Amino acid sequence: MVRVASFTQAGFSWLRSSMGLSWLLDNPLLTREIRRRMRNKLLSWSLILYLVALGVVSSLIMLATYPMELGQVSLRDRIQTIGAIGRNIFIGMCVVESLIALLVAPMVSAGLAVQEKEQSTFEFLRVTTLRARTFVVGCLLTTALFLLLVFSCSLPILGLTFIFGGVSMAEILMVHYMLFMAAMAFCAWGIFVSTAQTRARGMQILSMVALFILFLFFWSSGLFGIMGLGFTSVPSLLLGGGVLGGLTVLLAIAAMRRLYDPQNRLFNYRQYTVLFLAVLAGPAVWLSWSGAAQRPGADLEFWVYAVLLGGWVMLVLAIVLFSAGRFERGDEVWQIRMRWPLFQRLDERLALYAVYIAMWLGAVAMTHARWGTGTGIGKDLSAILALLLASLLPVWALCRLLSFLVADRNKAVAAALALLAVVWLALPVVAEVFEEIGGGTSMAADFLRLFSPLGGLDWDRQVVATAATQVILALLLLAPTLGASARARLRVTYSWTLGAEESRAVDDAA
Repeated sequence: MVRVASFTQAGFSWLRSSMGLSWLLDNPLLTREIRRRMRNKLLSWSLILYLVALGVVSSLIMLATYPMELGQVSLRDRIQTIGAIGRNIFIGMCVVESLIALLVAPMVSAGLAVQEKEQSTFEFLRVTTLRARTFVVGCLLTTALFLLLVFSCSLPILGLTFIFGGVSMAEILMVHYMLFMAAMAFCAWGIFVSTAQTRARGMQILSMVALFILFLFFWSSGLFGIMGLGFTSVPSLLLGGGVLGGLTVLLAIAAMRRLYDPQNRLFNYRQYTVLFLAVLAGPAVWLSWSGAAQRPGADLEFWVYAVLLGGWVMLVLAIVLFSAGRFERGDEVWQIRMRWPLFQRLDERLALYAVYIAMWLGAVAMTHARWGTGTGIGKDLSAILALLLASLLPVWALCRLLSFLVADRNKAVAAALALLAVVWLALPVVAEVFEEIGGGTSMAADFLRLFSPLGGLDWDRQVVATAATQVILALLLLAPTLGASARARLRVTYSWTLGAEESRAVDDAA
């Protein structure tokens, strides 16, 4: 094992010097994990057990599905039967590989931060030169290299599928591509969860919840699609992998920002603006690149709604992330207002929201003009936009009220998201239950839908009433924060040098 570790270290030195990857591979956490795992017998025994499991599963599938009367059937049926055996072996091997890729590898790498906290060595990292970016990238690279090692070890047994046939090389590459992307997304989620957890049990519980969600997404859109049970085109696979890759990057950025400062926001203004533009431009880029808009029977109305509702969801998240929680001296908002005193009188978040709304409306208009002119969404578009814009007001008022009541930023954000989920998602479901019980429309169901913009999607009946309800609800939530005690609690003191040191108390919502 010492020779293997030396060979591995020499290989990484060659990669860093020859390919210019020193900025990525010259990572102290990655080097430590490679040395520790290569010198540990646990890795060797784990790979041996993994290969034994693959061999046993493949043998059982082959023995259970191999027909004994194969010589009595025609040549065509014989070829189809043998091809089905190869596909069944491939499916069984993918199940075993998915357990390793989606469960073992990410859990090992994602627990590095929790392990440092349990050993009381995490505080020492904060006083070293190890940056949060280096730590998170090292965890992701550790998972990536472990997955490549596992996939490489399974290649000899995977060759059985070529003996029987039924599986092409493209299908094998697509499956492993989706496995790799899903495992990296799950690893990024585990690292993000570990930044706020001090015990491994809490990290494991939240990671298992994410595993279940990612497992459903992966098996419904990726692996099953390759096996003939769903999407089979390469653009669909690239779309699923792109979504998982983007999720990995977003979770990694959030983990970097919260590793040493758990009270920090998930994204800053620039990062969230890039994400917002990506969500707005994603459907247009996808339609132009994949050629889905020119296919017969293409549901272009869906893509118009994707831009419309996707931008609205990003607006809601922006208000929750940037408006929930009180300001703290030294954070990025405080520094912005120190640099530009104009923002001490004008809330820069409201200006940011106005820019986001303008970009959202522009993207909706361009998408509708390009792809939605022949659909039936045009007559309802103005009503939809009015309702969605009105629904942003109670979100902002709720975040301001929670900032007044709850000092902790994380608790304020969690409470805002929980309340919005209950009011906007649960109430329409309850309204549907009332209508099912009553056998038709009822006043109680219509009244519950007034509180949710999603429940007011019946544009002919109550779009105006729902928009008015959103405005009234915003005023009711905003009223408690207009008192003198609320303004005093939300007040922040800024200091800057203008020839002499001064202090000025400014209401952040003025």
